[in-house]
Amino acid sequence: MGSQPLIDDELEWLRNFVAARKWQRGNADPSHEYTIRNWVPDGEEEFERAVTMVRKFGGPAEYWSKTYIYLTVDGMKYWTMGEPLRVTEVLNRAVS
Repeated sequence: MGSQPLIDDELEWLRNFVAARKWQRGNADPSHEYTIRNWVPDGEEEFERAVTMVRKFGGPAEYWSKTYIYLTVDGMKYWTMGEPLRVTEVLNRAVS
């Protein structure tokens, strides 16, 4: 998992995905934003594809003694909290 090269078609798809999503600034930590799986009706497949891409092409980094997989694209880093794909509800992002 992680650290595979992101090819142009996948990168373009991910850019379109993040541009089309609604992002909410975090209440407890306003330095990041998040999007929720069910904010886009019938968008579950796309959400799971984006999460899979983060996990496949990202790399590990530690945050407060925990290791997460982060993918940096266009100056933003994307990550989840590491739950199994089918129960992941949140995709986070912050300036890298």
